[in-house]
Amino acid sequence: ANEVIVYLDNEQIEYNAFVDENDFIVQVHNVPTTKQLTINCKGKDIEIDAVRIINDDIDSIISDIPIKTVIKEEIGEIIFSNLSMSDKRIKIKKLQRYGLASVYVKMILRLLDYVSQI
Repeated sequence: ANEVIVYLDNEQIEYNAFVDENDFIVQVHNVPTTKQLTINCKGKDIEIDAVRIINDDIDSIISDIPIKTVIKEEIGEIIFSNLSMSDKRIKIKKLQRYGLASVYVKMILRLLDYVSQI
């Protein structure tokens, strides 16, 4: 990136930017969750891997579910595995035995359906 500008709401803030292998990282500190963070990157040949963005979003959704970390890790392993979609669905449904509420099972199954369509 030739130019990076980082805003917290409408105010420009400090950041660190660096390259880690093929990734361009913009690092900010102490960002309240009640404010909007905007990062503008300008340059040539900037690519965004759509699959990676979707996977990061799914991982974030799983992290926000109020359940035990062990179950979150199991959900992540299932979703990001190379299993067939039907096997993933079965394994997710079996997590109810370990305390995963049916509302979360349904939500995760919908996420799986969404991912299978992309």
